[in-house]
Amino acid sequence: MSLGSISPSRCESASRASAALRAIRFLTRSVIVADGAIALTRTFCGAYTNTEIATKIDFTPDYIAAICYLLEHGEERLLAAVERGVMPANIAMEIARAADGDIQQALAEAYENKLLPGNQIPAIRRIILQRNQRRKSRGPAEAFRTPGS
Repeated sequence: MSLGSISPSRCESASRASAALRAIRFLTRSVIVADGAIALTRTFCGAYTNTEIATKIDFTPDYIAAICYLLEHGEERLLAAVERGVMPANIAMEIARAADGDIQQALAEAYENKLLPGNQIPAIRRIILQRNQRRKSRGPAEAFRTPGS
């Protein structure tokens, strides 16, 4: 065997190590964003499709779509929470869709403090939006009244 050739056992070992690394990345992904995915997405967002970025950095297109949404809307605080593993990207995107910054902050704090399950965020955001729309059309005093009262 020459110095430049690769033995089958070295290929097998490298393949096992690569598979182990992918498994570790998968297991830690829900806790901490692996391999600087947000930084890479920040670099690629706009230049490539979400699917192309997802393929390049081994994440799902939905995850990349959420990160791109946060980047495009300047949601640095929510991106930092995703990066620290405090909240999933899809929850951060739901919070970012809230119209008011104070509402965003309240939703994020409630989620981070485990006072609000992630599946309730869209419903609460809609309720607040409807309340604000009623307030604009009726006036502040009537925003809390039910239609029959």
